[in-house]
Amino acid sequence: MIRAVIVKEKPDLIVLQEIKKEVVDRRFISSIWKSRFVEWVILPALGRSGGILIMWDPRFIPVKDNLIGEFSASIKIPKNEFNFWWITAVYGLWKPSLRNNFWDELAGLRVLCDERWCLGSDFNVVRTSSEKMNSHSQTSSMRCFDSLIQELELCDPPLLNGKFTWSNLRDMPICCRLDRFMFTTGWTEFFPFNRQTILPRITSDNFPVVLEKIKWGPTAFRFENVWVREKNFKSSASIWWDRAAVRGWEGYKFMMKLKSVKMEIKRWNKEVYGMVDMRMGELRRKISVLDELESDGLGSEEVANERKENKMQLEDLICRQNRIHYQKSKIKWVKEGDQNTKFFHSLLNQRRSKATINRLEREDGSITSDEDEIVAIILRYFEEFYGKKDVRSWGIEGVEWCLIDDSMSRELEKFFKEDEIKSDFRV
Repeated sequence: MIRAVIVKEKPDLIVLQEIKKEVVDRRFISSIWKSRFVEWVILPALGRSGGILIMWDPRFIPVKDNLIGEFSASIKIPKNEFNFWWITAVYGLWKPSLRNNFWDELAGLRVLCDERWCLGSDFNVVRTSSEKMNSHSQTSSMRCFDSLIQELELCDPPLLNGKFTWSNLRDMPICCRLDRFMFTTGWTEFFPFNRQTILPRITSDNFPVVLEKIKWGPTAFRFENVWVREKNFKSSASIWWDRAAVRGWEGYKFMMKLKSVKMEIKRWNKEVYGMVDMRMGELRRKISVLDELESDGLGSEEVANERKENKMQLEDLICRQNRIHYQKSKIKWVKEGDQNTKFFHSLLNQRRSKATINRLEREDGSITSDEDEIVAIILRYFEEFYGKKDVRSWGIEGVEWCLIDDSMSRELEKFFKEDEIKSDFRV
């Protein structure tokens, strides 16, 4: 059954909990995920309970390191040459008296994994009473879990298509939300558009939970005010505008010149102005090399000047990155600066999340969350709306309009004469 779900969903990374195995081999992995490229790490089970298995396709997720704890398994994944992120799978203890060690391990992982961290799986505890069916009391474990999420500064996205992830499968069921994915705001820099859903439950008492990036195609072009602060931007924009030679009527030429300049700006942003993280990494590496030269007694005035120049460039890039986050957050009452960068980025991600269409109502009143169907509904709506024939672009309901001829139009556009003004306004 698990294999059928994997074939249908085509994931890049899979987390399985309660595998109840101390070791796994290639044959066992192939029985779950039929691919010769699969790699994995395992948190061994204790006897016949627990155990976590993380599997991934190295063609899409090139894991560089892993860490196995008492209650968790983590892998380190590079995003590019200079940045990486972590994902941690956990299996929480069901006994409240034994959870303190689990909380301590999560707090330690937060420090180790830094700002780009995602964790999830079965925590065996709910955050609020609303996450447990027919529950109205707040237990100490709930309060501890909620406090931990806030202290670790984790985002806890809701389930879009359900309330609970576990059921005891009884006639009078007990349902809870024990499984979830959470992440830091830094992790959303790499995956800004994401959603958390559940799949139909087939063999387990837990619903499969899916955390996926929403793919809506290319985003619309938006002019960034921070580009104007770049010293060569205005002169470059003037050159791009003059270089765009277009023939035709004035409105058409203006439109095509704007389109040409837009393409030039996008290329310039990607190749010259952009790639801030990569350039910051290069400068940090250069500064580190110069520091090593100084510590080895090879310092000189030339080394000091080069380090000073590199630090100035690094500070400029940091300020540039902060200005981008500041503008995109659309918050004007907070000043720019390093102290508020995380705040700006958090607001930016909130705006993106609110602007994302996760569900849409069909004509019959039912709800769909399928991306392809949402796109088809939106396209069909606008095609029908703008494709209507015999639609008047002007007019007032209940008032009949008569078109004027050319002679009447010329009379209306003529300048007023002095005699006409005097006849209407007698002094």
